[in-house]
Amino acid sequence: MAQTVFVYGDDWSSACVAEQSWVNGTLWDTGKGYPVAVLNDGGQRVYGALYTFENETLAELDAIAAERGLERRTVQVGTDRGAMEAVAFVWPSEVVGDDFEKVGLGDWKVHRRMDTLPLLYFAYASCLDTERFQLAGVDGHFQEIAGLGVLHGYALRFTYLAGDGAGRADVVEEGGAVEGKVYRIGQEARDYLWVREGVATEGYRPAMITVEINGELHEALTFLVVHKSPADIPPPAHYVKEILRGAEGFVTPEYYEFLQKVTGQPDKL
Repeated sequence: MAQTVFVYGDDWSSACVAEQSWVNGTLWDTGKGYPVAVLNDGGQRVYGALYTFENETLAELDAIAAERGLERRTVQVGTDRGAMEAVAFVWPSEVVGDDFEKVGLGDWKVHRRMDTLPLLYFAYASCLDTERFQLAGVDGHFQEIAGLGVLHGYALRFTYLAGDGAGRADVVEEGGAVEGKVYRIGQEARDYLWVREGVATEGYRPAMITVEINGELHEALTFLVVHKSPADIPPPAHYVKEILRGAEGFVTPEYYEFLQKVTGQPDKL
C-alpha cells in the first residue's frame, strides 16, 4: 500500500505529490550530511516535498530513520492546494544535540545550495525588468542571462499583500506553466535579492525549483510568497509596468499576451 511521506532532506526518485510543502517546526543540521526536523508550534516552518512511496521504499526509510534516531509520525502538511496528512520521520524531542546547528530558513535544499556559486536565478515578475536593477545600482550583477526559463506545474498569481495595500506576484503550485528570465548570479546579486524580496521579514522565501531552459532541466533559485492570500490582490500600475517592460521581447508572444490579461493591462504600457 502506498504512503504519502513528507521529505525535508534530499530529493527522491519517486512520485512527487507536492514540491512546495511544509510543517510547523524547526530544522537542524546534524553535521553528518543530513538534517533532522523538530515538530513544534513556535511559528517557524520546515520546508520539503510530499512523495508517494511503496512499502518497499517505506521499509528502507524506516531503517534509515532508526539509524538516525528518528521516529515516524503522522503530521499535517501545508501545500499550495491545502493541508494534507502524511508520514514524517522526525527528531523525537525538542532537545537536540549540542553540535546541531539550526537551519534558519527551514529549507535544506536552500541551505545546501546557497554557497554554491554561481547560481541560476529564475525571475518571473518585476525582476524581469533591468530598469529597477539600474536604479538600485546593481545591474552589473545581473548581466549574465542563461535564457528563457519555463517553470512547469505552477501558475502566476498575485498573493502577496504589500505595504501599499496592492498585490505582488507569486508562483503557486497548482498546475500550468510560468515563463521567466533565468540569470546566472553571484554573491552580490544573491545578497541584493535577499533584501529586495524581504526574506528576513518573511515576505518571500528562497526556494530551489526546476526550470526548463532550451529543452533541458536545471535547478534554479526563485522566491515564493510565505503567507499567501487565498484570493489574488490587484497589483499597482507601476509594478505591472515593470513586469511587462521586462517580459516584452523575451517571453513568448503567447505568454506576454497572458501577462497583459492577468495584470489587467490589455494594451502595451
